Amino acid sequence: PSPSPSPTGPAVCGTWSEVCPGCPGGSSACFQCTTDPAKWQCPGGGPGPSPSPSPSPSPSPSPSPSPSPSPSPSTSPSPSPASSPGSSACSGLSIHAAIQEQGLDPDTDLLLGSTRATWEDLCEVVVAWNGRFSAIPFLAEADAGNNLLTLAAFLGNAAQESADFVACEEYINPCQGVCSGGNAEDYRDALWGTCYQVPVPTADSFDKTGSLPADACGTSGQVTCVDWDGRPHSGDSCWYGKGALQLTWNCNYAKANTLLREIGLEIDICADPDSICTDGQTFWAGSLAYWMMSVSPYYLQDHRIDTAMNCIKSGCSAPYPGTWTGSGAAVRRANYQGYLSKLTGGTAPAPAPSPTPSPSPSPSP
Repeated sequence: PSPSPSPTGPAVCGTWSEVCPGCPGGSSACFQCTTDPAKWQCPGGGPGPSPSPSPSPSPSPSPSPSPSPSPSPSTSPSPSPASSPGSSACSGLSIHAAIQEQGLDPDTDLLLGSTRATWEDLCEVVVAWNGRFSAIPFLAEADAGNNLLTLAAFLGNAAQESADFVACEEYINPCQGVCSGGNAEDYRDALWGTCYQVPVPTADSFDKTGSLPADACGTSGQVTCVDWDGRPHSGDSCWYGKGALQLTWNCNYAKANTLLREIGLEIDICADPDSICTDGQTFWAGSLAYWMMSVSPYYLQDHRIDTAMNCIKSGCSAPYPGTWTGSGAAVRRANYQGYLSKLTGGTAPAPAPSPTPSPSPSPSP
């Protein structure tokens, strides 16, 4: 992480969601605890996980000693944009050092100048996820090379599905040009059936032990939505793709909705499917939830782009053994290689072993 203010009182450490939203300077002032880097603290050691209503005078900004040494390269503050790799939530992620090392501007070099969402938006969603689901974090493996492989696989697929981070809604028919070829009614509840493996949150993870009926969200009778071209839809014609990784089907909306509430997002994508496209954070959040439910358990076993592509597009119950050639494979693979080249300077890391128990299969979006 970047240099952090030296605590002026006893450090009150906790998960990101417990501590950071209550920091006096906002969540962007939060930084990793010096005594336990898996937890977070506010400048000055407070306010801590328990909200303390008693007002306290603003601490006078006494000069702090030099920051304690940090394993990541440090940078001096500069008047760069808020989404620069050295600011707020991004500086606490493992991939921060590689982005700095390669001199990347993530908004331009990784998100291709997107006006839909920023790098900071993604960082904040990841930090919120890792704070709530600390047993199954994203981009937090012990091996730094594995985290770069994962980021390249995630962004490579997302770039293909969102037309280089421009589109939030699937380009359903009628459509000319770069279209998905799909129709709103292709995702009707009756075509899916019972929704299995619904996540049931636990203290620091979730079990996929729940099940729901075909109308998993329970809203198909009254839900409405508006597609990419401003056309209104209703009922179970609203479950077409939305977000960076184009979440589809009522079942997957219901699953993701459970997890989005857990990381503190104030949206209900069952009652309002279009809310996935509310802002930059929601654009990423449904996709990250899907990745962690249905891709990550298998991808972490081999760190291969073929496994990621197969799990996203076809569903999976194990790592993919060969070369995946499904929808958009060539573009996804080229995107992946391009991201790896940017993140590593051209030398892709070999995956390090990550033993992960193989959970039961989960349908794809």
